[in-house]
Amino acid sequence: MSPVVISNPCDPYWNQAVESHLLERAANRPAILFLWRSRPAVVIGKNQNPWRECHLEAIQRDGVHLARRVSGGGAVYHDEGNLNYSIIVDRAGYEEKKQFDVIRRALRELGMDVNVQNRTSLMADGRKVSGNAFCFRKQSVLHHGTILVDSDLDRLSEYLIPGPYAIRTHAIESVPADVMNLRERNPRLEIADVCRAVEEAFVRHYDGRHEILKAEDLPESADLQSAARHYASPEWIYGYTPGFDMRVRRETEGRTVGLDLRIEKGCIKRGSLDGLSGKEEDAVLEVLIGRPLYALELDRALEHVREPGSRDFLEWIQALPL
Repeated sequence: MSPVVISNPCDPYWNQAVESHLLERAANRPAILFLWRSRPAVVIGKNQNPWRECHLEAIQRDGVHLARRVSGGGAVYHDEGNLNYSIIVDRAGYEEKKQFDVIRRALRELGMDVNVQNRTSLMADGRKVSGNAFCFRKQSVLHHGTILVDSDLDRLSEYLIPGPYAIRTHAIESVPADVMNLRERNPRLEIADVCRAVEEAFVRHYDGRHEILKAEDLPESADLQSAARHYASPEWIYGYTPGFDMRVRRETEGRTVGLDLRIEKGCIKRGSLDGLSGKEEDAVLEVLIGRPLYALELDRALEHVREPGSRDFLEWIQALPL
């Protein structure tokens, strides 16, 4: 009997925990469908760099969640107008086309013909309505994606833009695409309609026998809470970023100061400066090296900085939206 798991909480980290829980227990079991929504969040791929993929200043300003998923691919925007689906199967029985056919059939029932492009996108009229990504484990596979029903596309465009910093990295880069809500084609369409269509298509694709479960009623609640804290942690969201180099430039009073940093596991590993004296450079780097870039709190360290040029530059660094 194939489970259909539906989550009511719109907490992106909780739902990531549920998804991973289901993935870890999928081997040698029937296919699982997991349906969930999220409060406003930007979700980056497992191997992406948030400083490059997201407008971090706008995300922080608006209280939007930042999350890193277990699958690859590019950054996406979630809100309550977007339906997230996860199809989890035993690896021996995984067929990429079969999973896509579940969503294509569901959308066809709603009057929307879509086709797969570039392996990860479902397109309608040349615009993207669903992005997909994959996670392969030894004995199970996660195929998950988004369905834009009535999402705030203005916010999506604002948050999914590259950061203002010069970055050199081998991290996966997002590929921009024109997007469209399903409601543009059917103004009466509700999230509940899409959920029902996906559920029915999933059941028809598999053995026809299924059970509906609430994610909140899964017995491993303590484990799920612990996993949710992991997915919400800066160590996972920022610290898992592949190593990269960042250059920051400041122009002030006719002088240009350039700072080059090497970031590993989200922390400043080493750096160099041009435009300051040797003593000023040493003072700046002594404060910065070893600190997490994503939580650069320098107030206490600044109390011990004696070089005026160093102090001024560090105060400017602390004010940046990192």
